[in-house]
Amino acid sequence: MHGFALALLPVLIPAGDCSMRLDRVADAPQFESFRAAPRRVVRPAALDLAGREVRARRSLLAAQSAQGPNFAGDYTIVAWGCGAACTAFAIVDARTGRAYFPPDLSAVRTMNVGDHGPDRPLRYNALRFAPDSRLLVVLGAAEGQPAREGAAFYEWTGRALRLVRFVPRAQLCGR
Repeated sequence: MHGFALALLPVLIPAGDCSMRLDRVADAPQFESFRAAPRRVVRPAALDLAGREVRARRSLLAAQSAQGPNFAGDYTIVAWGCGAACTAFAIVDARTGRAYFPPDLSAVRTMNVGDHGPDRPLRYNALRFAPDSRLLVVLGAAEGQPAREGAAFYEWTGRALRLVRFVPRAQLCGR
């Protein structure tokens, strides 16, 4: 089991003269408030190849999801590069092999995200998540849109992401 954020610990978002610790965001949603059912999958299901987007990335999705769930109990977050300072993500259900491509994760601009902790792979630089929580924190600009740059807190519903809270970069820098 591998998780990459068990609490909102010191996480810096540097951008020129801007640095903010997420653990100082007032009333930030916490991983323990979004507990997921305990992991049930011992061996991930084969990737469900239904859909053009899945078939286009089948090798990458299959390889990363075969490592087992790392998010919200039975799900695996899969990441790939989509350009300079850009990462895209999918969420694969380890029980069914079905892949989900939430629009907010289609191209996360990570230009101002700079903490590369040794406790998680670089491909997850823009995300904070835990294997036993449905909370997903996205650092950067969702869908590559500069106006959406900041920290977005989402709840995974099992099929989609539901925005719980968004803290714009300007507020992160203004403290």
